Order: sequence, then C-alpha cells, then structure tokens
Amino acid sequence: MSNRNLVALALFALFVLPALPACSVQDSGDLGESASTSSRNPPLPAVGVEVRDYAPDKPVYVDDPEDIYRGLPRADFAPDITKTTDTPDTFTLSDWDTPVKSQGSRPWCTSFAQVGVMENMIRHGFGEIVDLSEIDHFSHYNRYDCYASIKASQSTKIVPETSWPYYGSKIPNYRDTAVAKITSWRSLTKRSQVFDALRAGHPVHIGLDLNNSWNSPGKNGRISLGGGTIGGHAMAVVGYVADDKFEGGGYLLIKNSWGSKWGDLGYARMPYDYCMYGNCIFLETLGIEYAGKTWDGSTVPPPPPPSGPDPTADDLVVTLEKDPAKANDFTLFLTERRTGSLAQVQKVTYDVHETFGSYRTWTVEDPKDGFGIPFKYTTTFKGRWKTNGAAVQLKSGKTLNLAGAVMTWYYVE
Repeated sequence: MSNRNLVALALFALFVLPALPACSVQDSGDLGESASTSSRNPPLPAVGVEVRDYAPDKPVYVDDPEDIYRGLPRADFAPDITKTTDTPDTFTLSDWDTPVKSQGSRPWCTSFAQVGVMENMIRHGFGEIVDLSEIDHFSHYNRYDCYASIKASQSTKIVPETSWPYYGSKIPNYRDTAVAKITSWRSLTKRSQVFDALRAGHPVHIGLDLNNSWNSPGKNGRISLGGGTIGGHAMAVVGYVADDKFEGGGYLLIKNSWGSKWGDLGYARMPYDYCMYGNCIFLETLGIEYAGKTWDGSTVPPPPPPSGPDPTADDLVVTLEKDPAKANDFTLFLTERRTGSLAQVQKVTYDVHETFGSYRTWTVEDPKDGFGIPFKYTTTFKGRWKTNGAAVQLKSGKTLNLAGAVMTWYYVE
C-alpha cells in the first residue's frame, strides 16, 4: 500500500508572451493582467492569487519541436542494462515532488521542467518544501529550449513564487530573495544513465517529441506509441517502473505541467520504447544549492518530515479493498490525494457500519499500510454497501470527518 500515494493539488498563474513556440498550449485568447476573460476559460483570479488547475481547452501544439533540443544530443534508449541483484526494477523520486502545477497557455514548459527538478532535489536533500518562480527562471534565458533553461539555472539563482508570482508582479527588491540554483549538470544518452541518475536522487529534465496520445492519456496517464509528431515539450522524469504491459518492458514516470486534472493526477506513464521511435533528450542535475547549502545526492537523506498546512477532508480518502481469495474479507485504510497528508495523521477511528454491532467502530494508531485494518463480514446482502466513514485525528490535534467507502457484496456460504 506504500505505492498508493497520490499526488494532488496543482498551482497555476498567468503572464503575457508575444508568441507560441514549441511546447506551448493555446487557448482562444492570449490573456494578460488587463485582458478580458475569454468565454472559453474560467474567470481569472485577482492579481497575485495562485489558482489550481487553471488551464485552456484541449491543447494545440505549434511550431517545430527542434527548438526544444537545440544544441543537445538525442538519447539512444535501447536496452543497455546488465541486470544484477543491486539493480532495482522500480525506483521513484515522486515522494519528494512538490504539487503538480499548470503552465496554462504560456509556452514555458522548459522552465516548469527545470524548476520541478530543483524543487524535488531541495525537498529530498534538505527536507524543505519550496515553490520556485517559473516566471523568474524563464526571464533569465528567454528562449524555448532545454539547454538554455538548465544553463540559466546554474548561472542565476531563482526567487520563490511569493517574490514573483506566475500571475502577478515582482515584489520590491525581489532579486534579494533569490534562493536556489544548480551546481552542475550533464546530458544523458543511454537508458542506464537515466536510471542511474534517478537512483542517485536526481530527477531528470526531458525534452521530447509529442504524439496525439499526450492530448488524452486517460486517468492512468498511459502514453501510446505511434502517430505523427504534434510538437515538442519538456517535463521532469521522476521514476522508472518495470512492467511487461508497457512497450519495452516498463515506463518512465513523468511529472507534467498541465495541472493535476491531466493524466494520472498530472503524471504520465511513458513506455521505454517511446524514446526508441521519437526524439528524447535527457539532462541530469548533478547538484543543488539552496539557501547557502549544497547537496549532490552522494548521501541520500531520509524522507522529509511532514510540513506545510494540515490536510483537509479532501486530501484523505477512506478506501476499501476486498480480499480476492476470501469473498467476505476486506480491509479499510486511508489513501492520500495530497502528498504528505498521511504523515500528519495521528490515529483513525473507522465507523464501519451499524450491522457490526458493538464492533462498529475501530481505532487504529499504527500508520502501517495507511492505518489499515482487516475485517470479516458474513452477510446475505447483495449489492452496493457503504461504510459510515472515519474520524481522523491529526498530529496537530485537529479532527477530520471523512466519507465512507463503497463495496459490492455477494454472499458466500
């Protein structure tokens, strides 16, 4: 159940650029702070206010994706890994990701990709959650290519989002608040190099050709092979997973910048073979500097402690899972929609159902498996049945009341 973590909540804001090159998405109007709101888009927020999942209609990709790769070698993603007992089939850095964001109709994917890499490394290396300014980073290079983005992240520190919001203005003396840059980087041209980088604690900046499956990957975020190129894009690779159901024997887990309503809560599962048939470039950030401290991934610290605001009832879900081998056995546990929410839970009291009599409520203080607890219920009932929810006590002392979980019963003698 440790893999049930869900990454939720995305932040978006808006700014004006004169053109829409590769990696951009396009809506019915190029909206700025003083522009009227298009009828195809939700109302714009007040200046300086961040918005979740503000996004245009179905993306339209424009221009030549070659802009994304300028000056960088294409990767040969053919299998080149000799399997050993020390080589894990699956590895992910997504536990250290910050919330998925949305670039909206601004063509700044290279900035979102590199900032996503840096935010992950800061959280991984220093245990601190930071929201860096994509506008500030893009202003340091003003080009639509990955090489310019990663070079700028090494030469010039980036300010926090609060100093220059994606939809808003710079604060006075904003450059004095600059806090993060990278120390070094390199291009990766082999599959094994990408896997090694991830295991070293380094998310990887990827630039690639897009096909039509990126327009509608489905809720599981699966990307398909084939089809023509519709544009170029840049994102952050945060893991790899061996899975024979995917072409090439597995997939790369990719954090996108199109909001958490896209794909699997903002993530894509891209088959290994995708980079065999389309252009992909990979850039590894080798070290990060944040607030005067540096980390190169050579010693990997433990996962960061919970931080940030208390979770809400929308961040946690009572989940019910049937035992496939025993028809009337099931387990109740919590899953999270926002990363880090489970770590802030102290105990859970499940209100199973009035038909359980004196065993109706159970309190669980062990966080193992999402505060999971097994139940057995022999019933003649057939159809959909729902628990009565749960009371979740947070470490802060606050209590959340969650809705119940639904199960389809069938009687077994």
